[in-house]
Amino acid sequence: MVNFTQNKIQSIETLGEKLSRHRQEMGLTINKAAGLINVNARYLKYLENDDYVNLPAPIYTQNFLRRYAELLNLNTDTVIFLHQKEKSFFEKTHHYKKLTTSAKTAWWQKFGRLILRPTFIKYSSISLIFLLVLFYIGFSINNIFSPPEIIIKSPAETSLITDNHTIDIIGITEKEVELMINSRQILYDQDGRFSLQIELQKGVNIIKITAKKKHSKTNTVYRQILVTDPPTS
Repeated sequence: MVNFTQNKIQSIETLGEKLSRHRQEMGLTINKAAGLINVNARYLKYLENDDYVNLPAPIYTQNFLRRYAELLNLNTDTVIFLHQKEKSFFEKTHHYKKLTTSAKTAWWQKFGRLILRPTFIKYSSISLIFLLVLFYIGFSINNIFSPPEIIIKSPAETSLITDNHTIDIIGITEKEVELMINSRQILYDQDGRFSLQIELQKGVNIIKITAKKKHSKTNTVYRQILVTDPPTS
């Protein structure tokens, strides 16, 4: 009868685990080992924990590894080779995890991350300034070409009946406009206020009030006044 010997399958030891094991076999603590090779203890913890995310740039990491390997009497070239190999494997699997995780990320989380990126904030600010400049230019152009405002305070009604043969046209307009009442140019004060007394004829009288800037459209306001005979006593 053939006897089979069962071999215990051992888990593969990572570089970090090897470094930790050799350090402990030498009776060294993390802090003691770090002091002997003049390296911050947290970097040795990152190396022993295979924490590739928090390790510094490769040039510094390899320098720390070389010193640590020499302290632990390990072959420096082999240690650095194993580190690069395991790091490469980690980066590939980590990249895959990031891809699968991002695919499951909600749209609002992706949008939140997007708007918090410095490049997004930078270009959004530039775009906002550009839009504000365009808005200002558009507002200025519209202000130049739009017809000026005319406010007729008296008579307030667009049409009225009176037995008076005179009427006062009182109103306000904008500055720097050409103001006309029945083709007669009217002056106004510094606040745009104007007034003019007009003689009326019996019957229907049409009063035309216009205001126009140099390059703007003309704003025209009409008042229709019917003059009747005074009531008999």
